[in-house]
Amino acid sequence: MPEKTHHRVNLKTKHLLLRPFKPEDIHDIDGMGGFPTWDLSQPNPFTRQHAEEYLARLILRSWDKEPVFAIVLNSKVVGIIGMIINQEDLIAEFGYSLDKTYWGKGIMLEAAHKFLSWGFTEYDLVKITASADIANKRSVKVLKTLGMTREAVLRKQKEIRGVRTDMVWYGLLAEEWIGHKTSILN
Repeated sequence: MPEKTHHRVNLKTKHLLLRPFKPEDIHDIDGMGGFPTWDLSQPNPFTRQHAEEYLARLILRSWDKEPVFAIVLNSKVVGIIGMIINQEDLIAEFGYSLDKTYWGKGIMLEAAHKFLSWGFTEYDLVKITASADIANKRSVKVLKTLGMTREAVLRKQKEIRGVRTDMVWYGLLAEEWIGHKTSILN
């Protein structure tokens, strides 16, 4: 059976627009210093040239295996959300980052809710996973609120800003999402 081609789309929520990145986003990405919690390999300091190169990579990504959206609030890019898809097993790992200015306002939960609904449907996924630094309480709270189940803690799994940290893994099955999604934002 031939693989389905996935097209870039816009997703709307009550307050947000999730859309593909575009060249005009350079000002917002440069202004917030990139997405340091998304891409821990980003240089520091993060220059305009780094922003341009990073944005080009985001724009050129294949949506068949790595769809990525800009999270837009009031015409400003404030975050990123995307996933890497294992098409053979119909499983994806998703991740996100939000400009610190917008933390604690429910933006990531709203974006992730819409994104997961789209991802399960568009790619006919069986499961979506995510990982977070175990000390990142806000991110862990988002994953739990989405109905994800804690599946593992990988000790000293990743170096983040020079410190070895434990990573916690969460998973969500398609059938769990169907039963949970309507209760999240109500």
